[in-house]
Amino acid sequence: MGFDGKMEVTTLEGQEQTVSQGPVAAIVPIKQLGTNGGGYFGVNSSHPLENPTYLSNIAECWSILIIPMAMVFALGFYTKRMKLAYSIYGVMLCAYLVGVGINVYQAMPLSGMMEMLNMQINTWFGGVGVGWMNYYTFIIIAVFISGLMVGRTPEFLGKKVEAREMKIATIVALLHPFVILVGTALSCYLFAHHPGFVESEGGWLNNPGFHGLSEQFYEFTSCAANNGSGFEGLGDNTYFWNYACGWVLILSRFLPIVGQVAIAGLLAQKRFVPESAGTLKTDTFTFAVMTFAVIFIVAALSFFPAHALSTIAEHFSL
Repeated sequence: MGFDGKMEVTTLEGQEQTVSQGPVAAIVPIKQLGTNGGGYFGVNSSHPLENPTYLSNIAECWSILIIPMAMVFALGFYTKRMKLAYSIYGVMLCAYLVGVGINVYQAMPLSGMMEMLNMQINTWFGGVGVGWMNYYTFIIIAVFISGLMVGRTPEFLGKKVEAREMKIATIVALLHPFVILVGTALSCYLFAHHPGFVESEGGWLNNPGFHGLSEQFYEFTSCAANNGSGFEGLGDNTYFWNYACGWVLILSRFLPIVGQVAIAGLLAQKRFVPESAGTLKTDTFTFAVMTFAVIFIVAALSFFPAHALSTIAEHFSL
């Protein structure tokens, strides 16, 4: 933490290097707790002046997760349904740990696939409030489908889930993959059929094969999930990528929030219905598994064809 300018140092190889300095310590907590991805250094938490030890790395990881995790328990506290909160937290935690396990075991393409899937599903904790909002959307879908399957009244928090809420939830759930996949298809079309335009912007890809598709796929995924990271190798500081990613970010961040708030408003207007023998319980292990299945089928499988041509294909080509 300081206000000094760039520092000139001599490396062990005898080369001169410029090292950035500044008010880093004041910015890092905001970046970590706000999960916004924008830090003082270009590589953020990989920079040794920001994250020099295992202890600082643990603190940074804790900072990213603490508020998204707390949101689930806040729901249980304010609705007086802690059992429901534990159920939701259990699903999120199990899925999160599976992703961590695969990332630790796999070092290349499949690790990248998991990073993308977590952003594409955008439900396991996520950013501040984002993971819970998207999980809430899938709960509405799961409640409606489960109610139809077992002949129970589809209700959530004592309010009936009907056609209007289901339509909005479906649009919100499908908008995320739609925006990402359409953006990726557009960039691939331009790269394949308009090489002159691509070359005028610097060529974009250093790896035009499976990894090149992954780079473009990851870029739109990161923008849609408001993540801020990217697969290196993509020359994305161009007019096309700046405008395309800007539109993807706007569509994927603001429209879903409008839909989720609209569902909350519709449910708030409805009369509270006390639980009865015909009510579908949403705080059970069975419903937790059902919600996970809905999330996996609707969110994850929407992206499987694109992954089959990018990360999975690259894995099997090694």
